[in-house]
Amino acid sequence: MAITVITMLSGCQKKGVRVKDVNGALAVCKSELSVLKDKRSASVNELVEYINLTEQMEDSIIAFSMRDTAYAANKKMQDEVLAVSDSLRTHITRLALSTPRSLADVVFIKTNTANGSQKFVDEKFHKQADRFFAKLDNNATYKDLNKTLQEYDRILSDPDYMHITSREIFRDFLKKEDICFRSMLQFLPAVPPAKLQEMTEQTAKICNTFYGSGNDSFASIDEIATYMTMRYNRRILQNAEVCRDQIMNGLKISPVIARNYRWMLMQPYFTIDELSMAALSSGQQQLMLDIAQDMPELYRKLDVCPSNTKKDELQFLDKISVYLLKTHIKNII
Repeated sequence: MAITVITMLSGCQKKGVRVKDVNGALAVCKSELSVLKDKRSASVNELVEYINLTEQMEDSIIAFSMRDTAYAANKKMQDEVLAVSDSLRTHITRLALSTPRSLADVVFIKTNTANGSQKFVDEKFHKQADRFFAKLDNNATYKDLNKTLQEYDRILSDPDYMHITSREIFRDFLKKEDICFRSMLQFLPAVPPAKLQEMTEQTAKICNTFYGSGNDSFASIDEIATYMTMRYNRRILQNAEVCRDQIMNGLKISPVIARNYRWMLMQPYFTIDELSMAALSSGQQQLMLDIAQDMPELYRKLDVCPSNTKKDELQFLDKISVYLLKTHIKNII
């Protein structure tokens, strides 16, 4: 039987605890629960520790229970485990909301509590994809919008990319599409919305063909999914970064584009879930944090309605932070 060694939180002191079975993991959860019940507030660092400990213990309970036939037949203990888990989630959520949390606080918590999701990321494929995408920034972009759109249309209409038969063709598509995408970001305010929608739909058609079945696929589902997850993370953060930089540099944009920019700035925080978070590089995690820290100023600069005030914008961001934090806690523990 495996033995799990974890760090037990007890006020300001920490001690190692050896967990040998379901009962041991449950005892740790109960001990943590007694600590949380007495706390009225918690720092972001404390929240990270509480969430990670709870996740580790719940994973241990699952692992031990799968090898323990007695647990499978013990309905009383199963109910007890569920009750303690629900109570832990309730008190962690209470502490998370005990004081206002900025979007940057939420990002810090999310990037430091996605450890359990890393077990779903294939380390071999992740390293390969990380090296591949790291090299793409060395490729020069196009210098004008017309050239960019022409090349984008050419790639998206290439029949070879609709029936990819090898890793080489797959990576070639990702490379060329990345050049076009980064080129387009330079001229983002000038790209007609209808054109953006058209390119989005055509790209989706191509990407949907990547996931073949059996002998029809050029690579395993895990390998393709790793590359596509990292591609998605990369481009959605690139998009938000360009919006941030253009706004900070004083770019004059219309009210319609301003609304689009508000969403594109916020999109990474809504759409990069726990599994995708586990695939982020340290640089991407830092970028998410940097943009989150700038978000109040960015939203104020995008405020084109005179009736809105600084307080309105901050309250709106606070509501988003609360929603994202509650959703993350619910999803991870």
